[in-house]
Amino acid sequence: MKKLSLDSKLAVVTETATALMKEELDLSGLLELILDRVKNLFDVERCAVLLCEDRTGTLNMLKAVGYSDDVSRGFSIRIGEGISGWVASSGMPAFVEDVSTDARYVPGVDGAVSEVAVPLKRNNTVVGVLDIETREKVSREDFDMELLTVFASQCANALHNASLMRTVQQKSEQLEARVRELQVLNHVGKLLGRILPLKQLLSEILRMANEVFSFKACAVLLAEPGDPSSMTVKAAVGYPDDAISTLTIKRGEGITGEVYRTGIPRLVEDITLDPAYIPGIIGGRCEMACPLVARGKVLGVLDAEGEKPGCFDEQKFVLFSTFASQAAVAIRNAQMLERTQSTYYQTITSLANALEARDSYTRGHSERVTALAMRIGANMGLGRRDMGVIRESGLLHDIGKIGIPDGVLNKPSSLSTSEREEIEHHPMFGNNILGQLKFLHQASKAILHHHERFDGQGYPAGLLGQEIPLVARIIAVADAWDAMTSTRPYRNALERQSALDEISQHSGAQFDPAVVKAFLDVVGAESLPPGPGADHDEGGEG
Repeated sequence: MKKLSLDSKLAVVTETATALMKEELDLSGLLELILDRVKNLFDVERCAVLLCEDRTGTLNMLKAVGYSDDVSRGFSIRIGEGISGWVASSGMPAFVEDVSTDARYVPGVDGAVSEVAVPLKRNNTVVGVLDIETREKVSREDFDMELLTVFASQCANALHNASLMRTVQQKSEQLEARVRELQVLNHVGKLLGRILPLKQLLSEILRMANEVFSFKACAVLLAEPGDPSSMTVKAAVGYPDDAISTLTIKRGEGITGEVYRTGIPRLVEDITLDPAYIPGIIGGRCEMACPLVARGKVLGVLDAEGEKPGCFDEQKFVLFSTFASQAAVAIRNAQMLERTQSTYYQTITSLANALEARDSYTRGHSERVTALAMRIGANMGLGRRDMGVIRESGLLHDIGKIGIPDGVLNKPSSLSTSEREEIEHHPMFGNNILGQLKFLHQASKAILHHHERFDGQGYPAGLLGQEIPLVARIIAVADAWDAMTSTRPYRNALERQSALDEISQHSGAQFDPAVVKAFLDVVGAESLPPGPGADHDEGGEG
C-alpha cells in the first residue's frame, strides 16, 4: 500500500477513534468494523483478530475475513508458537516479507506470502494480536507499520471495553437464568404443599421444565399401577402423537428404560452415538433422562431431548436432576390422592347403590339425574371442574337417605308432616357424610342445597336465587324431571309434556330460569326416556 501523509494519518486515527467509541457497537460489531478498516486501509484480503486466553495459554481466533470457514472457525495456537504466537509472547510487532524463509511460520493457509502481526496491548499487557496475511509479497518500505501500530492500540482499548461489556452482559444473563431456575424450583417446591390431580400436575411440570431447559421435547413416563415392568407416556410436549400414544418402554430398554431400571440419571451428549437410543423425535441429538424417585421407589422417568449435540451441559443436567426429584414427590402425592379418592368414591357409590336397592322404584335414578345434569351443564358452557362436581353430586345427591327408615322411604301413600320433615333432613345427612372428604367439598355443598328453591322457599337453608350453588340448581331441575317422569308407589309417572309444563311453570319460583332454559334446549334436542321409579317425595322433588 502507499504510505499516507501525516495529515491523512491524523484524519484516519481521529475518524477511527470516533467510530470505535460508538456505544451501540457490541463485540461482534466492533470486530467487523476493525477488520473492515484494516482491509480497506492496508489493501489486504486476509486479516484476523486473535485474543489471548491466559487460562489455556493459547491465542484464539475471534474474528477473521478472507479465510475459509474450516480455517477460521475454532482456530487456536499456543502463545509463542508461529508468528502471531511470537508477537503475543514478546509483545513486539513482526513484519515478514516471505513467510517461507521465517522459521517461526506455521503453515496453515495456502498461498500466504507475507505476514504482518502487531500486538494488541492494554496497560502494557498483550491481550491479543492483529494479524495480516497477503498472497503477494509486501515490502517494509511500502507498508505503513506506524499506522497499523497506532490503529492496533486504538483497537485494543475498544476491544477491552467491549469485552468487559460482553462479560457483564453474560454475567447478567447467567444471573437472570439462575434466578429463573430458582424460581421454577421454588414453584415445584410449592407444588409439594398442594395436591393436584395427576393430569394437571404433569402438565404443570412440563410447562415449568420448558421455562428453564428450553428443550425440543420432553415427556413424563410412569409405570402402570401394579405392573413395574414397563412405562408409558403420561404427558409430553414436542413429540408426534403417533410416536408416543402407544409407546411402551420396558425396564432396561433404551436410555429411559435403563434409567428406570437403575435409578441413575443419564446425560447423553449425542444420542446418535448411543446404540441404546430409541428414536422419539426427528432431529433429536442430546438427551437428559432422570428417574422420578419418591421414598426410594422409582415411579418413572422425566426425559428431555434437544436438537444439537451437547445442548444440555452439566449445570443444566444437575438442575434437571433436582427438578425431577422434586417433581417425583409431587407425582407420588397426586397418585396417592387418586387412589384414595377412587377408594372413597367406590365406597360411597356402593352405599348409593345399596340405597337404591332398598326400593325398586328408585333404581337407576341417580345415574339418570347425573346424565341429564351433565347435559344441562354442557349446554350452559360449564368448565371441566364444574362438570366433575355435577357428576359427583348427581350420583350421590340422595346419599343422605341412607339415614331415612324404610317405612318412610317406601311408604305407598302420601307422607305425614313429621315424615316429610324427616325426608327433608336427607340433604343435611348427605352433607355430613361427604363433607369430611376434602375432594368432595364442592359436591357436598351442592347436595346440601339441591332442594333449595330459587324464590327462597326451599330447604334446608332457605337460600335465594344466586345464593344457591349453580350445580345445586342444575341438580334440582334434573332431579325433579326424573321424579315426575318416573312411576311411584303412590302415583303414576307424568306424561312428558305435562312434566315439561310443570318445570316451565315453576321457572323463577322453584327453579333457576337460566337452568330451565338450558334444560328445555336439551330435552328439545334429545329423547329422555323416563325411568321406572325415583325418590319418594311429592311436588316434583327427588
